[in-house]
Amino acid sequence: MSEERLAKMEEKLNGMTEAISILVNAVNKLTGEKTRDGVEEENSCRHNDEGDKHIRVKILDIQGSLNQEELLEWFHSAERVFEYKGYDDSKKFKVADLKLKGYASLWYEGLKQKRARSGKAPLKSWEKLKKKLQDKFIPADYTQELFLNSTHLKQSEGSVESYLRDFEQLTLQGEIQEKPEQKIARFLEGLDPRISEKVRLKPLWSFDEVVRLAQRVEKQGKSRASHKKTVSKTPPWKQNFTPRTEPVVRDERRLDKEKDTTIIPFRNSVGEMRRKCYQCQGYGHFSKECPTKKSLTAIEMQDMEAVGEAWEEFQVDSGESGVPPEVVLPPDEGTALVLYRVMHSQLTPLEEDQRQQIFQTRCTVMGKICHVLIDSGSCTNAASTMMVEKLNLPTLNHPQPYKLRWLSRGTEIQVDKQVPLPFSIGKAYNNQVLCDVIPMDACHILLGRPWAFDRDIVHFGRSNTYSFRHDGRRVTLTPLAPSITNRTGPEMKKNPRESLLLKEADFEKEAKK
Repeated sequence: MSEERLAKMEEKLNGMTEAISILVNAVNKLTGEKTRDGVEEENSCRHNDEGDKHIRVKILDIQGSLNQEELLEWFHSAERVFEYKGYDDSKKFKVADLKLKGYASLWYEGLKQKRARSGKAPLKSWEKLKKKLQDKFIPADYTQELFLNSTHLKQSEGSVESYLRDFEQLTLQGEIQEKPEQKIARFLEGLDPRISEKVRLKPLWSFDEVVRLAQRVEKQGKSRASHKKTVSKTPPWKQNFTPRTEPVVRDERRLDKEKDTTIIPFRNSVGEMRRKCYQCQGYGHFSKECPTKKSLTAIEMQDMEAVGEAWEEFQVDSGESGVPPEVVLPPDEGTALVLYRVMHSQLTPLEEDQRQQIFQTRCTVMGKICHVLIDSGSCTNAASTMMVEKLNLPTLNHPQPYKLRWLSRGTEIQVDKQVPLPFSIGKAYNNQVLCDVIPMDACHILLGRPWAFDRDIVHFGRSNTYSFRHDGRRVTLTPLAPSITNRTGPEMKKNPRESLLLKEADFEKEAKK
């Protein structure tokens, strides 16, 4: 029995030994694979480190100037290098400490001494050092200034690309957090108005789409400008000229007679003397044959092209969709502020056209009807002294007083006052013009070249009307009829008299109206 038991125990022991050996082999196999993986990973990392040895990445020195953008750029560059090298905060601090030069190094040495005297531990953190540098060299209102600059940024004369670069730089530096719609609105506000007006016509929901459309509009405008430069420079009065090519029929009998006749040329004949040139005021030739006639220069051609472009823009502006094309403003109606002198009471037939008429209209000043002349030949805007006194308008001292001389010599007037004059014509045009105060009887208000320049007016000679843009729409001022401008009194049209003077009763009657 004992031998049988021993044999069974021996079999069990052998089975357990085999099982243990199988488990040991499995464990060794797993351990060997992990070891090989670790070795391979370590070799791979070592291989990558050895492959990056030829790439030299270093941090530039910082001098500690007052240029905030330079310091911020140094921070960003140092952070990228630290991330590439895998430095911890302590090593970042040591490397940054070595890169402080010039004034920055002196400042840091003073900071260390100050902390030592105060019993504080020396700095050992990169984040704390960066905070100290920002507090020292970047003012507290720097972010606010960046935001203001980004808000007031304009394209001016630069391209869309340069404007976009400045816009993105200020947005990133100022760390502006805004919605895409707000960013698009801020970008369009600073864009060139000629470009932004066309971009706004199309609904866009992405900032990149707005930028691409603005660049296309800019490119289209440049192509049109280059096309205009290639247009023929032939003057407009010669473009429609066609040389005559019809055959000339001659009378053979007349030619036979001319063969037997000898013609002696005589330059100073009476016929030639009757020919007068209106170009040089000479005799013997017409203006088209004038030897002093010169061709247009390049500058004159550019001026003519500029006038043509302005006329095209005027026609385009007059037909814009969604905007009232034109508002016609007739003269204001009412009794004039000041009575004019009666120079002649005998009526004469008047012409109703505007061929020989200066533009005259009526406006309203402080609730009173005043007479207005528009003359672009006048170098200043003028207001009547009598009108200013009657309406008690506040005046200002003229910054550059001058003397005004009328037709006769020795008669000079000192102009040393100005008045900010508010006036209106109809309900659609209200304006305020700075006028020189001058004693004059021709009108109450004279709108001269300064007013025409500021309003960018267009004058139509045949209809004698002035047109300009005001509050987003085009306004046209119509003149007074010649029968009104030349009428001396309402009663004279009904009861014409041969006398050159008015009776006292009639004058008082007219004055009370």
